[in-house]
Amino acid sequence: MNGKIVNGRKLSELCIINIFNMMEEDMNKPYDVGFICGRFQTFHKGHEKLVETGLMLCDRLLIFIGSSQEDGTERNPFNITTREKMLKEIYGGRGDIMIYGLPDLTTENDITPAWGSYLLDKVDRYIYKKPSPLLAPSISPGKSAITKVSPLVALTTPR
Repeated sequence: MNGKIVNGRKLSELCIINIFNMMEEDMNKPYDVGFICGRFQTFHKGHEKLVETGLMLCDRLLIFIGSSQEDGTERNPFNITTREKMLKEIYGGRGDIMIYGLPDLTTENDITPAWGSYLLDKVDRYIYKKPSPLLAPSISPGKSAITKVSPLVALTTPR
């Protein structure tokens, strides 16, 4: 591998350049993790724009499918499996997007300040960072390696 020449450069040199280019791209994003919460009944252009914005600003993006316990109603016709499948067909192969169902805290119509704490608790449950061994020191078990977390200004779709 070290002796092979591609476009006038050793293959090993090209691999190192590629690794540093990927690391530089990640370092240019202002946040490690962002999250979006929506019902996605159905996925539309507004949702697509939220995801695109999240990916521009964050290394990884959590997408929470809200009201995951609801289905078969006029407001929530699709079940969680269908909504998850829609999102995974669009974004499922990406390692920088994580998709999870999120049941309502109480009832869908109960807007309470406790919902914000509930949502952030769920975000905390799913975020993790695997630092590059080239850049980060080893991390003790139970310690977070995340340095920049953002709710993307709590991007949600309007009710």
